[in-house]
Amino acid sequence: MYNFKNNFNVTLVDRTSDWIRKQIESGTFDDVNEVIDTALSEMIAKDKQPRIIPKEKMAEGINLCKKNALDFLASSELLVEAGKSNYGVILFQFAKEEIGKLALLLDVSNNSSELISVPEEVFTNHLTKDRKAVDLFGRDVWLIKGGFDDKGFQVINTFKGFEKPIRTNHDVRLKCTFVNFDEGQEKWVLGIDHNKETLLTKIREVRTKLSQFKL
Repeated sequence: MYNFKNNFNVTLVDRTSDWIRKQIESGTFDDVNEVIDTALSEMIAKDKQPRIIPKEKMAEGINLCKKNALDFLASSELLVEAGKSNYGVILFQFAKEEIGKLALLLDVSNNSSELISVPEEVFTNHLTKDRKAVDLFGRDVWLIKGGFDDKGFQVINTFKGFEKPIRTNHDVRLKCTFVNFDEGQEKWVLGIDHNKETLLTKIREVRTKLSQFKL
């Protein structure tokens, strides 16, 4: 195992741990892995050259993102209703990232230049698009299983006081896409624990928000 304390200043490690804790406590991220993945992805993306797009072509791309996201949401709803919720979650996350891309493209298209410089992460960084979708529509619309039951009561968990909320994100999408082996539980796994009715409600809520969103 890589020994961080033998290779980095201990004070720096302590400060980094404190920063991660604050990010989670602030509600920006749900867990430490999400914080680390975000930081690493952004570092990698910064090394890539931006894409240069003529300003007159930006509206076409933004509208195409909206249409694609709405199609993902419609297909996601059909899959969940047909009892294929895991695959519905996959398309729900695809929609989330396209919505994030749409918002990011809107941000850069406000430039008065005839040529728009679009950071590569707008197209390739899952976490950048994910976070932008959260900024646009809030965190709660992506909640597919929460700390509350269907009657609004908190679900008690002996470790944290209530059940940890599950929001759709890139990691959740991967868990719903590929078969994996959980060594701790010694069993094959596919998909995540979620509430079907909650998922359907959120898909419809996002679709309504996006349909009414003015470009």
